[in-house]
Amino acid sequence: MNRLFNVLRDYQKEDVLLMVKAKKYINNWDMGLGKTLATLACVQELDAFPCIIVCPKFALTVWQVEIEKWLGMKTTIYSGTPKQREDQWRQFVVRGDKFLITNYAMVPEIALRSGIDVKEIRTAISSRGKWKWGSVIADEIHLGGLLNHKTSTYKVMLKMSKVIPVGYYLTGTIVRQGCIDLFGPLSLVDNVKFTSYWSYVNRFCVTTKTPFGKEIERNPANLIEFRKMLRQYMVRRIKEEVLTELPGKLRQALFVEMNSEQQKVYDELTAELMAIVKETGDLIVTPNQMTLMVRQRQILACPQVLGLKHRSKSVV
Repeated sequence: MNRLFNVLRDYQKEDVLLMVKAKKYINNWDMGLGKTLATLACVQELDAFPCIIVCPKFALTVWQVEIEKWLGMKTTIYSGTPKQREDQWRQFVVRGDKFLITNYAMVPEIALRSGIDVKEIRTAISSRGKWKWGSVIADEIHLGGLLNHKTSTYKVMLKMSKVIPVGYYLTGTIVRQGCIDLFGPLSLVDNVKFTSYWSYVNRFCVTTKTPFGKEIERNPANLIEFRKMLRQYMVRRIKEEVLTELPGKLRQALFVEMNSEQQKVYDELTAELMAIVKETGDLIVTPNQMTLMVRQRQILACPQVLGLKHRSKSVV
């Protein structure tokens, strides 16, 4: 195993071995248990490069930082205007980065650039051709539309999953409507066994006939059989199971030094529940203690929200 594997906790190592062996898996650990690090360890162990990481926009730089921290590898983030994306793709190809990180809206475009026929979108991108991916990581799949087999993003990801040999699908929130939510992720992991939505429903779900058609219940028809099936494709961890392996909670006080105008408004607001911003003449009113706390934090962290032009001097 690679060096990254050695820094994992015991429960992570156990599940990483399963994920490496299967090559395609769903990681359903609770938030904070290390899905990102464990998945990177799998990709590195399989040498499954280049790797495309698909995630919500807010997680783009999170993945970039983690990759540079743990693997020491440069990455390309594919996002922004059409011109920026054109330059980013060219940079990725020329520089030979091992990771391309993008958000779910860009999946059809990446598929086209990789030579995968996609009818779900029309685009004027100029750089097309064959591109062979070693692996795909889809993060926060419940936010990316992959729990719904009718979305265009799911349909494109399904096509990509058929030609990419390694795939990991991550989420801490796998079920919203019940066991039917798992058809999408399962079909991405095993697109041979899970080809038909209604075959899946008829086998694993409880259905009730109504005047409007079939109603699918949340719970599976046979819980034991369903769990046995899931163990082949998904790992699940909750914090309570691994508390003894987790470090203690770290609390750190951050002290903010305000400038004189901030301090004046802060003190006046605290004492009178209202204050006048000298720079704009605006009156800030806090009718209750909860609103007061929010306004105090705004004065400290983002004073521009209240019309204060100057930031805090320093954060220690």
